[in-house]
Amino acid sequence: MPKVMLREFRCTSKYSTDGSLVLDNAVQTNACRMPVQLPQLLRVNTLAAQLRPSMAYHVLQHELRLVLSYLDSTNGMLVARTSDLQASARQIGSFFTETMGVGMLTAAMHARCGWNGGYQDLAHFDVLPATKLTQHFSRKGVRPDLLFAFKHPPRDDIAGEARGRAKVQPGRGRTHDDQRKRLNQLFNWSSRNKNHQVTMAWTFTRGPHIAVDLFILDTNTPSPRPDQEPKPPPPGGPNRGPKPPSPEEGGRVAASPAPGSDSLDSGVDVTSYDSDDRPGADSLYETAPNSDRQRLDDIEVRGDWVPANLIAPSTNQMFVGVLRNEPTPGLREAASSLQDHDDSVRIGLFGRVLLATSQDRAQSPQWRDISERLGQ
Repeated sequence: MPKVMLREFRCTSKYSTDGSLVLDNAVQTNACRMPVQLPQLLRVNTLAAQLRPSMAYHVLQHELRLVLSYLDSTNGMLVARTSDLQASARQIGSFFTETMGVGMLTAAMHARCGWNGGYQDLAHFDVLPATKLTQHFSRKGVRPDLLFAFKHPPRDDIAGEARGRAKVQPGRGRTHDDQRKRLNQLFNWSSRNKNHQVTMAWTFTRGPHIAVDLFILDTNTPSPRPDQEPKPPPPGGPNRGPKPPSPEEGGRVAASPAPGSDSLDSGVDVTSYDSDDRPGADSLYETAPNSDRQRLDDIEVRGDWVPANLIAPSTNQMFVGVLRNEPTPGLREAASSLQDHDDSVRIGLFGRVLLATSQDRAQSPQWRDISERLGQ
């Protein structure tokens, strides 16, 4: 399984002279090599596709292949094919880097914050039904990209900001000016939304390998200096915020409420986004290649294997499948159990969409390469 270099930062806040909540300091607390599964990396694009009113299978397949076309691995590390990106149109490079940014945010949430949700546990401030989020969050100013829901208390949902840049990761615990500027904006968003927990993943695609900076924002309101008058808290009562995460808690960044405080209730039930809210899944299924012999738990799966690289010959393949109905709990559990296994075939099940990739295989994969791994 390829890895990326991940740095973690703890961010504290302070009041500016005009009373706004801004970044005080960002201190690196950890660095590690984070394993990344390619299906997991592509999951946000897949989930977003299920929400579009009309979505063609071959369009989604082409988009995902385009992302994989610019990826390679060297010495076990995930790298971007920089020369091919530089030879591509600027907007194509932007699509790749932005996709990597969102994908690495979800990968970091899984690896470092313990998030292991499915499509029903992920909301997108821009893609998912806007009214369900804007009823509870401010519509003004900068806002994060994704909202991650946790199934089990005491964790609350976490808003995540994703950024992808064709730059080299700064060294020795340093950060770029544009990173700090964005952190200022996120602290301001948090303070306007009841000190909502927020994180940011900043992905760098240049250099010897892909690298990610994960920023965990301490959203507890600091005490103002005597010469400062902070702005009043947003409507809805006093500020409440979760306990600052600690990288020492089992090697993960945890988000839990402060002792004695109520857990934050944003008023948004992310799990209410059921299949009826996702017309794109039906559209994907109707436009996918038909195959009567591809079934999981007696559910037909439409789709096929294609080369993962649109630019050059490759031994890597990708499968995009669409289930006729929602997967059974047993099927979801079987797919989830494969997430941490090292295998030449990687599988991810996201709602009704099944993603699989194969690497360095002499033979083209078959349907049984998926079904047998899922216990079928």
